[in-house]
Amino acid sequence: MKLSQKLLVKIFDNPLGRLYLGVPKGKKIYKITESSAHYFTGEIAKNGQPIICTGNCVPGGKWVFNQIMKLAKLTSVLAVIGLAPHSLLPLIALTDTGAKAPTATGTPNNEWTNPTYAYADDTNRTTTTRTTDGKKWQSYATFGLGVPAGATINGIEIAIKWYLALGGGNQNSTLMADWYCTSDVGLSYDRVGTWEKTVEGVDTLGGSTDLWGTTPIATDFSDANFYAQIEGFYLGGNGTDGTTTWYVNYLTVKVYYTLVGTCALTGTVTTATETDIVTGGKTIILTLTNDTWVATVGEDNAITTALIGGIDSAQSEAAGWDAVVKANMVYTDVTRTSDTVVTITLGAEATYSITANETITVTIPASAVTLAAQIVASPTFTVTNVASAATGNFFALF
Repeated sequence: MKLSQKLLVKIFDNPLGRLYLGVPKGKKIYKITESSAHYFTGEIAKNGQPIICTGNCVPGGKWVFNQIMKLAKLTSVLAVIGLAPHSLLPLIALTDTGAKAPTATGTPNNEWTNPTYAYADDTNRTTTTRTTDGKKWQSYATFGLGVPAGATINGIEIAIKWYLALGGGNQNSTLMADWYCTSDVGLSYDRVGTWEKTVEGVDTLGGSTDLWGTTPIATDFSDANFYAQIEGFYLGGNGTDGTTTWYVNYLTVKVYYTLVGTCALTGTVTTATETDIVTGGKTIILTLTNDTWVATVGEDNAITTALIGGIDSAQSEAAGWDAVVKANMVYTDVTRTSDTVVTITLGAEATYSITANETITVTIPASAVTLAAQIVASPTFTVTNVASAATGNFFALF
């Protein structure tokens, strides 16, 4: 299946697509190539033609562009069979931290010589030597990975440029790596490099779908929690042991993850009483992180209706939230303040009456956000029953 430029542009010409491809906010994409995205600046040249500018390079170059094309084709197929509109391209599946080098060493293990020499690809090498079976460990930290809060971790990759020298005897030696997973097993399972690697080169351990036997979460990769280790592993063999010397030029860590949209609920409704709902004017402010609102939220359409329908009470009183407030809400109560913020203003509800506190949860439908995944806003909010509030105030006097 070959995608036309017209269709490719249609898939990416949305807030998330523009952000990913380095196109300025609000600019219309003209075309996408293997190295960059081109967009209309909004200006007109002297010859009367629109001026087209080149955006940032596509992150990751041609490999990522090829993945973009694969996902674009998948999205197009889903759209054709009615499972998704073209705008729902899951760009998030391509997200990674980039290869990051360490800037700290020694915690908890510091058994190599000049360990800081592994920070960069240069003429320096950190080294260690072993003459008997076992390992020599070196820890590295402060990678600045910057995995966003709430992201789903897909894989971890450690790249090491290294080689070893064998000094006689029967030696089976290699370089291994692992990393520390705070939330799960502690140290991950090892990944093993090339055995008896006497010519310098890069071993890439792990990958985009390899979790190294762990179930990590985003906070595992903060500088406060994360460290990686290299291990000079000497297995030895029958006969006389020799000497193995390891030389490491650099190591980097890359974390592959999927962004998960979240929503923070704020506004004056968070302190509302029954009387406030009767009076009206309270606001529900919904602020997205790692996602954006679709452009038509707040208009007279099924998307806005679904958003209103997701503002739901845990109770079911005859004159409560669901029966009165939600039933009377209309699309004009909903305002798309920005790409990431929606404000809902409640009207006056004279018939609203509750006998106990109501807990309200806002569930954002998949159709209302760019990443097309349902989001439950946090926190919930409580509408305080007037009698409960009065009782609380009474006891506060004593």
